[in-house]
Amino acid sequence: MDVRLMHPDRALDLAAPEPRGSSATAADLELDLLWDAMAAGDAFVRSVVRAVTLRPATDEATIAHRHAVLADCRADPDLVAELEAVTARAVTAERRAASWLFGRTPQMALRHAVQVLGLLADDLDELRAVVERHAGRVRSAGWQHVVATVRRDLDDAYLAELRGQVDHLALQDGLVASAHLDVGGTVTGVVLRRGRPENRRRLRHNPLHRPTLSWTVPDRDEGGFRALGELQDRAVAAVAVVALRAAEHVQSFFDALRTELAFYRACLNLDAVLAERGVTTCLPATRPLGEATLLADAVYDPCLVLRTGRPAVANDVRLDGRALLVVTGANHGGKSTLLRALGVLQLMAQAGMPVAARACTLGLVTGVHTHWAREEDAELRHGKLDEELVRMSAIVEDVRPGALLLSNESFSSTNEVEGSAIAPGVVRALLDAGVRVHLVTHLYDLASDLLHDESRPGVFLRAPRQSDAAASYRLEPGEPLSTSFGRDLYERVFGEPASA
Repeated sequence: MDVRLMHPDRALDLAAPEPRGSSATAADLELDLLWDAMAAGDAFVRSVVRAVTLRPATDEATIAHRHAVLADCRADPDLVAELEAVTARAVTAERRAASWLFGRTPQMALRHAVQVLGLLADDLDELRAVVERHAGRVRSAGWQHVVATVRRDLDDAYLAELRGQVDHLALQDGLVASAHLDVGGTVTGVVLRRGRPENRRRLRHNPLHRPTLSWTVPDRDEGGFRALGELQDRAVAAVAVVALRAAEHVQSFFDALRTELAFYRACLNLDAVLAERGVTTCLPATRPLGEATLLADAVYDPCLVLRTGRPAVANDVRLDGRALLVVTGANHGGKSTLLRALGVLQLMAQAGMPVAARACTLGLVTGVHTHWAREEDAELRHGKLDEELVRMSAIVEDVRPGALLLSNESFSSTNEVEGSAIAPGVVRALLDAGVRVHLVTHLYDLASDLLHDESRPGVFLRAPRQSDAAASYRLEPGEPLSTSFGRDLYERVFGEPASA
């Protein structure tokens, strides 16, 4: 049995390590705020949604598959809730089966496996009942696969066979085994046999009807009891292993179902939280890898909304096939917020989640990398510029064609001349390697250099200078200006107009 709620052709696999640099990306984009809201206090849901977010899907079929499954979850949230209840109980079968007995002897191991299988049989019954109640309401291929799997693999015959096997493995008919003696008197060929139902009626046994060939261990024969116990352990050892594997197989199905349900629970939680904040989301349209497409209407940073509790300013972004976006302009004008919004948008879209925009079409990328300005190294292992270069070098080693780099004030630790000498070469090399670059910078020479590079055309947005104290945080198309906006900074710090 497999679950295909996350992929059209396989189960979700979270065993692979996170891509290098994922922790830095999560910190730069403030993704902890997003994951906390989606988890709603459930650590397991949070671990799943983090793993899915940081391993973006790179094919349109997977994303469309998740959108369709999510649509069914939104239309019938009780399906998700009821299955969550079943799987949450099923994954605790080990603890519910008095597992403190487990592992002492083969007989105890078999008894433990039988208890677990008995509990899981009840959970499978409940799972089938839930699926049948909701089967007529689902339309997506993912949910229809779950319905078909349950109907095919958990029919009446299977469950009756499972309960029958559990009953026999409980050895209620007694432990019956066959064996042989070799020429040296060693016991070989020990095989567990199925006991007879009449063995359960011990009170009706007539001692006179005992088989003529029998052997009784004397009460004080400790060696005999030990030898008999060893024979019994040999008889049940192989069966105990098979029973334990059967229990693990059934439990692995519940684990997989619980894991994939957790993603959709997180999406439903996010729907509710963002609706409370008065903001909208959409399911994005996607384009294949290699298409530098981004058409986003009213895109905003959902992490900012979650942090402040109120709607954030939204912007429209049109990249019409261009791989370069350069954002310049006034300090505290919303540049970094837009960059974070675009990074979160890309990761949410490629996870199959609803995204923070009114409408969105975007090309898929092979990965999302971030290069944010950092504070001074407190341990003095690197100077600020050296530290920035080390991190950029690590990104260059990991980045692949078709990836997205978000650069926020990179190389701002040095002066205008040095920063503008280093950065253009890095940006051009990445663009030439097929990497999309979204760049926020205050380095005018860098922005101007990229503006006039006709071989690598880009889109240029600018945060306008505000005439009053309230910034609009709306970015507009515009070429970079030669001002450093020092006047804005002076007036904000000192609270008085700067002289001309």
